[in-house]
Amino acid sequence: MGIIAVIDLYNEEILLMGIIAVIDLFNEEIHLMGIIAVIDLYNEEIQLMGIIAVIDLFNEEILLMGIIAAIDLYNVEIQLMGTITDIDLYKEEIQLMGIMVVLDLYNEEFQLMGIIAVIDLYNEEIRLMGIIAVIDLSNEEIQQIGMIAVMDLYNEEIHQMGMIAVLICTMRRFS
Repeated sequence: MGIIAVIDLYNEEILLMGIIAVIDLFNEEIHLMGIIAVIDLYNEEIQLMGIIAVIDLFNEEILLMGIIAAIDLYNVEIQLMGTITDIDLYKEEIQLMGIMVVLDLYNEEFQLMGIIAVIDLYNEEIRLMGIIAVIDLSNEEIQQIGMIAVMDLYNEEIHQMGMIAVLICTMRRFS
């Protein structure tokens, strides 16, 4: 079970921690549906909450495909981030590979684009394990790269589980 944490670097505390969906492969049921939250560090409130895609493995259908949105904390507007991977479980093929984009809210430009892990269900193997990079927008450098947990559906085991830390490095409080 992986987690994504949003960190307030000013106070060096975790404001909110979201949990990635946990799947019970033995019973082919979803035990928990995780969420990722975007926090307004100025007001310490949740501006928008995105839902991770939830898959019904028993019926081989997608119950919900969520999106993650990036917020312009200055204007409190949604810039748009990306979509979660959409899988056609009936044909056991990958229909769409979603991406996450990190925005430079100062310049309103894309700094870096990461790929979410995708699974080849036909061969029951991991085709690609994507990474999400976190950028220090002040220095325009990569602070930390985390990996999303990927599962080995054949052996019903977790191959690798990583933690992704979202570092908000350029937030400044204006009076």
